[in-house]
Amino acid sequence: MPYKGETIRIKATLTDFDGSPLTPDSQTVHIYGPSDSEVSGSPFTPTQLNTGVYCLDYSIPSDADEGTYKVVWIATKGGKSSPGVLTFKVVNP
Repeated sequence: MPYKGETIRIKATLTDFDGSPLTPDSQTVHIYGPSDSEVSGSPFTPTQLNTGVYCLDYSIPSDADEGTYKVVWIATKGGKSSPGVLTFKVVNP
């Protein structure tokens, strides 16, 4: 579990229906805090590491609320959007 004040790397591998790496036309990453409100700076634009592999480094503020955060990663290709959702929990050090 990440602590307040840490930077975490959120990573996604995007593939098509056949499992081949996918380069989307666009993508955004929204991060929501425990109260379901978007965190400051959201939405974020991820960085490409390799074909179909993207990441986002998120610095958790030292005064962040403790609890479960939700990441909504939305990739769009050919006018069709596909969201992915994951969570992480922030605790005190």
